[in-house]
Amino acid sequence: MLMHMRSVTLRALSVFPSAAGRRASLVPCCAAKKSTAVTRTSNRVSKDVAEYWQQWLDQTVDKPTAARMLHRIDVHQVLGLPMAEEGAAESAWAEQGAAAAEGEPAPQRGPAAKGGRGKGGRGQRPPLYTFFHSVKKQHPKAVALVRVGEFYEGCGIDAVLLVQHAGLNPMGQGGPPRAGCPRVNLRQTVNDLVRVGLSVVVCEEVPEAYSWGSMRNKNKERFVAAVVTPANPHLLHGLLDDNQDLQIDAAAPLLAVVPQVGGYTVLEVSVDLQTVTVMEGLTEDAVYARLHEGGLAPPLFLHVPAASSSADRRLKESTFEREWEQRVAATFKSQIGAVERYSDPDWLQGLLTRVRVMLGLSADTHFTIIRASTRDRPRPLYFCTALNLGLHKARGQPCILDYMLPPASPLPVRNWIRRLLLLPPPPATAASVHRICSTLEGMRESLPVFPIVPAAGVVLKLRTGQANDIFFREVGELCRAILDLLSRGGEQMPVLASNLLDVACKEMGVGLTQDQLCSGLATSLERIHAVVDHDTQLLGGGSDWMPALDGCEQEVQEGLQKLITANEFPFRGKVRDEVMEKDNQAVAMARERVRRELDFAFLPLQQAHLEAAGAAKLRPSIIYDSANNALWIRIPKNSAALKAATELHHPHDRNGKIDSSCYASHGLQSALDDYRRACYEAAAAVRQHLRDLARELQAMQTELVCGATMSVAAAALDAHTREARRRKWSLPTLAHDTSYVPAAEAGTAPWEPQAQQHAQQHAQQQAQQHTAQQLALEPAPFEMVEFWPYWLDTWAHATVHNTLNLEGMALLTGPNMAGKSTILRSVCAVALLGACGLFAPAASATLPYFDAFMLRNFSSDSPLEGRSSFAVEMTEMRYVLEDLSPNSLVLVDELGKGTEVRAGAALAGALLEQLDAAGCRGIFATHLHSLLDLNLELDNTAMMMMETAPAQDSDEETLQQLIQGVGNEPGTPFAGSDNGGNGSGHTTARSKPTWRIVEGVSTESLALDVARRCRMPANVTDRAEQLYEQLVPMAASSSQDSGGSSSGSDSDSVAALAAQQAEGDLAAAGEARLEAGLAPRGRAARSGGRGRAAPRSASSSAASSPWTLAAAADSLQQVARDALANCAAETSGGARQQVQHDVQYVRQGQAPAPSVVGESCTYVLRRSDGHFYAGSTDSLYDRIRAHRQRTGKGGPGMELVFVSLGRSQGAAGLVKAVESGIIRELQRRGFPMLSATDARRRHVAGAGRSGSSVDSAPV
Repeated sequence: MLMHMRSVTLRALSVFPSAAGRRASLVPCCAAKKSTAVTRTSNRVSKDVAEYWQQWLDQTVDKPTAARMLHRIDVHQVLGLPMAEEGAAESAWAEQGAAAAEGEPAPQRGPAAKGGRGKGGRGQRPPLYTFFHSVKKQHPKAVALVRVGEFYEGCGIDAVLLVQHAGLNPMGQGGPPRAGCPRVNLRQTVNDLVRVGLSVVVCEEVPEAYSWGSMRNKNKERFVAAVVTPANPHLLHGLLDDNQDLQIDAAAPLLAVVPQVGGYTVLEVSVDLQTVTVMEGLTEDAVYARLHEGGLAPPLFLHVPAASSSADRRLKESTFEREWEQRVAATFKSQIGAVERYSDPDWLQGLLTRVRVMLGLSADTHFTIIRASTRDRPRPLYFCTALNLGLHKARGQPCILDYMLPPASPLPVRNWIRRLLLLPPPPATAASVHRICSTLEGMRESLPVFPIVPAAGVVLKLRTGQANDIFFREVGELCRAILDLLSRGGEQMPVLASNLLDVACKEMGVGLTQDQLCSGLATSLERIHAVVDHDTQLLGGGSDWMPALDGCEQEVQEGLQKLITANEFPFRGKVRDEVMEKDNQAVAMARERVRRELDFAFLPLQQAHLEAAGAAKLRPSIIYDSANNALWIRIPKNSAALKAATELHHPHDRNGKIDSSCYASHGLQSALDDYRRACYEAAAAVRQHLRDLARELQAMQTELVCGATMSVAAAALDAHTREARRRKWSLPTLAHDTSYVPAAEAGTAPWEPQAQQHAQQHAQQQAQQHTAQQLALEPAPFEMVEFWPYWLDTWAHATVHNTLNLEGMALLTGPNMAGKSTILRSVCAVALLGACGLFAPAASATLPYFDAFMLRNFSSDSPLEGRSSFAVEMTEMRYVLEDLSPNSLVLVDELGKGTEVRAGAALAGALLEQLDAAGCRGIFATHLHSLLDLNLELDNTAMMMMETAPAQDSDEETLQQLIQGVGNEPGTPFAGSDNGGNGSGHTTARSKPTWRIVEGVSTESLALDVARRCRMPANVTDRAEQLYEQLVPMAASSSQDSGGSSSGSDSDSVAALAAQQAEGDLAAAGEARLEAGLAPRGRAARSGGRGRAAPRSASSSAASSPWTLAAAADSLQQVARDALANCAAETSGGARQQVQHDVQYVRQGQAPAPSVVGESCTYVLRRSDGHFYAGSTDSLYDRIRAHRQRTGKGGPGMELVFVSLGRSQGAAGLVKAVESGIIRELQRRGFPMLSATDARRRHVAGAGRSGSSVDSAPV
């Protein structure tokens, strides 16, 4: 065991580059005196390190307790201690000698600390000075936490930052700054430091062999156990012994930006997965979008070629392009605080070399290269587009993720969907996602419950060997769920499995076949179950492992239970008993000997006390000393039991000192020592078995990571499908060819860097050729039918549906608060969601291939970059023009508002001509009505406007509420209102917006009406109206002078068009909304995916019982058919024939298919204790979760069958009739029912007619 610990120590020290470094990492046993000059020179740090710590102290230290320590800090020294104290510390250390220097003082909290005379006081060196010094030399920009007994301590600058950011208290008074945290709080302390951007080096004591009852050796060796940084923020050391698993999400990646001739290359380094994603051909805006997206670890690496490495020379050329490097550095530095430039000719290998050095990795650490290009996939989402859709936090912008997923969705699920939207996938991957969603929508059989196991956690825990039994059980559940998915037959499950595998392989940059994945997961599951008992529900196996102590006196039994719990609970139940057979036998034999010796020592004392009839306070007792982990006997003074204690003596504690307050026999002390040693060796054996298992599973790491990625993707798309069906969103039709799948996705060897790189390059060439061929074909249609804002409910009365067919650009005009910005956001949402293969808020949609999604609105200024709002606006439009292609979607809102009206209109007109000539599709919304008077060359632009209608008195209150803040709720149209603008026309007629987009031109403004409804003071609005009346003749005169005479005709035509379109719109919208409400049900009926889960065999305990789940399923199906027949006889509804009435099973570890969301269901469940319960609900998924979360005999082992009776108005009453009928039938057949209350409802109101939806409560 000692040799093994020594090997572990050496492996942990491998972060040092040489043998000399490894020797320097240990505390030396002796030291030679050095001259003061040499010592002071070696203690100074570089200018870069000194500036780094000075910045941290100046910008972050504001707590009084931390600020009072600053006068004893010198950032130019290694530990941050003033030079005088450094020299005094060295002199004191040399004079005291090696033995005193290497002592292990306890944290000074007593009188010795107050006087400054103890170790670490004024004029003295801090504890472990030499070791601190060597660690800080190796890691000059990291906080060092060194294990000292039961504490982790830091000194100098590190102590100040511990007090400031981790909330610790200073240790000692008057001496060098010191601070520390208890051992149990280490992980929280490290998290506090890393969260603010600091790196931490954790140093541990070398584990000692088992020793008890002897004086401890004070000369301990220590080593660097972990280096934790913002890029690698997980402290896994010690996780193997924890009683709970650490949930590890993907760490923030490191980012590098490389300017090149063909655009910008962004390198994203995942330290957890050891991958580098290379994204080539990005634009400036795409780089800004990635920077503003956040979630990045410092520093940002900027590659500056050697020929142009001078940043000052770039600034002297005074162009925005040349200043780009400085602007990016300033932007990132304001968010993270660290920018590092490098100029290696090979920018990829140069970056990896710096990452390895920064993280303390070996020079040969392999990183997998994943290349992604914008030539065969849409461009990353532009920053302004992401901001308008709420993917970046912005005030008042509804986040699209909140409406795509159910509330309280797991964070990995939200992150996966968010990543998919920010980086729209290639057409082949989007087609796979589309097929997954389509399959889930029409699926009728139960799905596996997909566990969320982050791939980063799988890689890190297996690589470091810090994987405990809880982690292996989670991985076992993951393997079981994916194998269940891959092994299912039928028409739908294989489609779902193959497309999930395609998505996961594309995300990982590897190629795996289903056979390879199944083989790897099956092998992993077999090896996990061979070591870890997957049926154990509670850590330590609950109380089942506690041995029976029958025949013992009560006091002896209580003492033994405390001893056993303290020693055996930490390792019991973690691995199978058959794996630990020898160790468990040794522990049992030692435990039995302790019991015999304790009886032999204690029972005579108890008998003597009883015979003497002594007082209760004189009774001898057995105590468990937790500090010494021992059972001892305590005998009060004047007790009669003292006469019988002739064979007892005062025992030795764990440090070899005599404890005169207790008694024990030699046999008891020997038995306790054997028992402690057996438990120590058993715990070490458990750790070794878990390490060996982690080492074995590393061979299947690719398959496990692929399975984890598939599970997260499946859980995300399953949750999205359920929420989309609830919101009545539809799946758009992809009009472009999505059948192309790159060859690399099917045949690349897993995680083979060279083969993978060649295959990816070949696949990219094929994809580029395929994309070019598609572009040469006739443009696909872009049509959205009955779409609505994603933050509104389609069934809400205030929701307005629109239909739009874009063949090119559209110039959109309309008054304030009419919904122009809402239309743009809605169009962008439908297009983006459809391009990703997801559901969209529309009754139906047909989408072409888009290579970019550009949604920009009125911009604010950027003081950090030194730009006004108009400069930001022009820069963003330059990005649009640079990236423009016939396949781009361009949505521009309120361009030119940052300058005077005529110049803004001229620029807007020129830009609109460029968009029109490019052949792209989109909408150009504006309040600059003078655009209509310009002689623009627009061949592919249609005129659209936001409709208005005459306002009635009853509309005033509604409009008032919408504008004054009630509309800020997500359920009202004001949530997507416009930003206002420069209107050149105004009408005094009372009008109201209808929020519909129609053909035509609008010169209305309604600006003064909106101002009044926003409670602008009356004197302001009245004066504004007077001033406006002065501007109208001036505008008319200007129009006549320029030859424009279309204002009157435009007004007439607009009024005529508005009157013509106002007729019948409400009736048509009502019919369209009714059809949209029925459309999801119709698609589900046409999909033909009604599968029935094949019933599995019952357990052996229930095989001989007539009360099986299959028997209950037969009864449920018969009752449902009888109820449907009776309903058909009473009603004449034709829709009743499409009701799904075949029973479906939901087994343990499964969930109902998404297709039953919103349908009325009757179910029968069977608990693990054999009892049955029947109920009905309109939300089966939530009802099953409620049943499984209940305590008692149900829980995760519950299984059920259900029948769906559709979502029509009469279904709610029909399920109640079926529920009461099945309860009576099961009672008649003798089933053990938990409750039969609802059986009395023989005639249910609404069965066959419209009825209310009432859920029966779970039992």
